[in-house]
Amino acid sequence: MSANEECFEAGLAGFRTALIFGLVLLAFAILPVSAGAESPGVTTESGEEVTTKAAILRGSVNPHGFATTYRFEYGTTTSYGTSVPVPDKSGGSGTSSVKVSEPISGLKSNTTYHFRIAAISAEGSSFGKDGTFSTKVNLPTVWTGGAGEFTLSTATLKGAINPNGLETKYRFEYGTTTSYGTSIPVPDKIAGSGTSEVEVSEGVGGLAPGTTYHFRLVGTSEEGTSFGEDRTFTTTDPRFSFAFGSEGSGNGQLSYPEGIEADSEGNIWVTDSGNNRVQKFNSSGEYLSKFGSKGGGNGQLLYPTDLAFDSSKNIWVADRDNSRIQKFESFGFYLSKFGSEGEGNGQFLYPNSIAIDSSKNIWISDWYNHRIQKFNSSGTYQFSVCCGGEEWLSYPAGIGVDSEDNVWIVDAGNNRVVKLDSAGEYLGEFGSYGSGNGEFYGPHSIAIDSDDNAWVVDRYNTRVQVFNSSGEYQGQFGSYSEEEEEDKFVDPTGIAIDSMGDVWVLDATRSQVLKWTFLPPTTTTEAADELTKETATLHGTVNPNGFLTTYRFEYGTTTSYGTSVPTPDEDIGLGMSTVEVDDGISGLKPATTYHFRVVATNVKGTSFGEDETFTTK
Repeated sequence: MSANEECFEAGLAGFRTALIFGLVLLAFAILPVSAGAESPGVTTESGEEVTTKAAILRGSVNPHGFATTYRFEYGTTTSYGTSVPVPDKSGGSGTSSVKVSEPISGLKSNTTYHFRIAAISAEGSSFGKDGTFSTKVNLPTVWTGGAGEFTLSTATLKGAINPNGLETKYRFEYGTTTSYGTSIPVPDKIAGSGTSEVEVSEGVGGLAPGTTYHFRLVGTSEEGTSFGEDRTFTTTDPRFSFAFGSEGSGNGQLSYPEGIEADSEGNIWVTDSGNNRVQKFNSSGEYLSKFGSKGGGNGQLLYPTDLAFDSSKNIWVADRDNSRIQKFESFGFYLSKFGSEGEGNGQFLYPNSIAIDSSKNIWISDWYNHRIQKFNSSGTYQFSVCCGGEEWLSYPAGIGVDSEDNVWIVDAGNNRVVKLDSAGEYLGEFGSYGSGNGEFYGPHSIAIDSDDNAWVVDRYNTRVQVFNSSGEYQGQFGSYSEEEEEDKFVDPTGIAIDSMGDVWVLDATRSQVLKWTFLPPTTTTEAADELTKETATLHGTVNPNGFLTTYRFEYGTTTSYGTSVPTPDEDIGLGMSTVEVDDGISGLKPATTYHFRVVATNVKGTSFGEDETFTTK
């Protein structure tokens, strides 16, 4: 090859090299390079539609032009541990953000979860920021209902509970303030584990008469505790009913009576002390029969001061001035006697009061011997108790026995009440001299009701005071009147409580028996009318029974009601006759069944009419 040819070839080779290098530079300039591409863009957004066990996770993915898959990772920590969907789902291969979401379930209620979105393409993996959400609490749903069936010291509390699928227990909390302090039942009672409303109710006792109580329903499951709204009720309070008797010696007349008792049939028996006999009256105060006459023979009486019934309906009479106890059968026929005058065991100096326990033991207050004596059902002496606490008994008067056979003694000389157990052991005492609440001036007799409340005749304060089973003051009624007003006292001596909870008090100077009873309002729910798609008129009747009364209608789609009208409750006075009440309601749902009732309240308590229903058009 010539020199010129060699030079040409060399130049051509240089040109080729330059051309290739130039083309390579051009390629870098106009073509994308894999090493510079982006992994998917991701954004963790929110956890929504959260329930107790489920949620929906939301986020966005930008594939940046490469086929991309995504998933949500979640768990109770930032280690996550669970992902959805499985396998990862395609997010496409576009170049813009795509909204994505996935539902999750099987979560724990009342729990905080962490989550993030993750996406993968050929260019790498991307992870969104950590987000959180909290599942809802699966607590029981509770509704505090009303209270009803009031007596002096009892009521029935009502409500409803939905366990929401978890084993649930309930209780009612109640007390004189919203701090409550007492609950029933103990322990909490099981309401099941269903998903529908369950009606529950509990009776409570040991309440104070004429007292307003707060209460609420409480439901508890493994998820926690729910509290119903606070509601109130008022126990009944004494109200004078009528009096019967007059001074004299005829049938139905009385002379300085001191002892009184009610039998199981509602009849009233009175020791007609000045007439030396026992008289029987029905619950309306009508004379029925009598037994006894003045003297010291069997079946005769000399100033009888008290009587009591045993479980066989025999009548035991404290024959004071004969210093003995006599036993009569239910028609007044003499059966037996025990005791004599003296200071020895089984002897008496003015046996004043008598009580019989559940074992037919007979307890006698031995007035001038300043002691209590116990006898068995045959009249055999058992033992004596002469003192209580740090003081000796002084002129023990009334005596009563409660449901646990504890013995309550009116220690008149010390102006107190002493409580002993069935063995005669001292348990406690309450009271002192004075005229304030819980103080006494010459207390004379006592009656124990079915809830072990003690009703004490505070003789010279001319009133009756009520104490609970712990000796705590609960209330009082009665006052003095020289004019012998029908609902006031001159000289109260004896007291009895019948099976209906009514209180009967003897007034020795007036020679009368006075009855106090307990009447909350009387209510009747009547039919609703004037129905449209959204309105109705509710009707009912209320009798205030002599006390200032307010009323309302409660209504709603269940017997938990939830809405009332008028607001506040409306005053309808204090008459003794039935008052018609009605109220229009609106904002109802069409073609819907509603429950309603009338509710009335006065100082004697709250009464609830029967549940009625209506259906809108």
